[in-house]
Amino acid sequence: MSEQDPRTWESRIFRVQRDRNARTSPLWDAMRPHRLRVTREILRAGMGGRLVVFGAGNCNDLELGELAAAFAEVHLVDLDGEAMDSGVRRQGLCSNERLRLHGGIDFSGLGHALSGDALDTNAFASLVRDGIGRNLAERLPPSDVVVSTCVLSQLIDSVARTAPSDVAAKERAVVVRDQHLDMLIERTLAGGVALLIADLVSSDTAPTLRTCPELALPKLRDELIATHNYFHGTNPYAIEQALARRHPQAISKLERRPPWRWSIGERAFLVTALGMKRA
Repeated sequence: MSEQDPRTWESRIFRVQRDRNARTSPLWDAMRPHRLRVTREILRAGMGGRLVVFGAGNCNDLELGELAAAFAEVHLVDLDGEAMDSGVRRQGLCSNERLRLHGGIDFSGLGHALSGDALDTNAFASLVRDGIGRNLAERLPPSDVVVSTCVLSQLIDSVARTAPSDVAAKERAVVVRDQHLDMLIERTLAGGVALLIADLVSSDTAPTLRTCPELALPKLRDELIATHNYFHGTNPYAIEQALARRHPQAISKLERRPPWRWSIGERAFLVTALGMKRA
């Protein structure tokens, strides 16, 4: 395969994602508070019908038994199919007929976009959107609840690693964010809810996050945003503005949920959740 072959880029992205999943796989017990919160936010978004989770990975942040009991169908989507298989086995749900696993899917569209070698931001955005459409096509039907689970920062990191300059990295981060939001909304049925769960910042640059009281996390979030201390492209206020600009008629309600702390080994992340109800 050549450097411009989408499969080459998908393979590179897959290796990074596989390594992340391998590092976090042993942290099942440590991730319990985060897992319970993510599951609660999903159930709060809606129950019954069809649920799709993008970025399921090793399922350490999903209580699959609760989700399978609440929805008629639970579709898990990730580039790393082996991690999903392992995660489902760990939760003892291999034979659960409500669970549907979709591995090997580059729902980011980045494999296709990076292979196009577009220097112009608009051309890059077009390639990302085209890649998403090609890779999903008819493989996943529109659903009642569509969730992205802490995968946005990973997608942004992927383009940051390959961008030709810092300016291009920031521009592409916004492109990836917007196209990811578009995908979530377009995959959500009328009356359903798209839920974006995203890590905003880590304790690497915000060490007070490790000890900040839970009730003070919203204040810390706003302080970090005011000082531009967050992963570029994940600012929840900027995301709300982008949604209002890009989908003024498609969304009937936006609900910003209180942030929480997600501990992974020695690092902590500040996590935000935004519910988008389809008109």
